[in-house]
Amino acid sequence: MALLLLVISLNYIWSYFGSIDDYNKLHGIASESMKPQAIFYMISLTLYAATLYILLAVRRAVKFKK
Repeated sequence: MALLLLVISLNYIWSYFGSIDDYNKLHGIASESMKPQAIFYMISLTLYAATLYILLAVRRAVKFKK
C-alpha cells in the first residue's frame, strides 16, 4: 500500500511539472525546463519515504527484541 502511494505521488509530481512546461510553451513564456526541479522533488520524496520505512523497521526490531 505504501509503495503504491509512493508511485502515485511520484507520477503526480512528474505530470504536474510536465504540465507546467506545456503551459509555458503554449503561452510563450520563456523559462527553463521544470524537469530538474521535478527530479529533485521526486528524489526528496523517495528519500523521505525510505527514511520513514527504515525508522519504522528499526523501531519494530527493537520492540521485538525486548
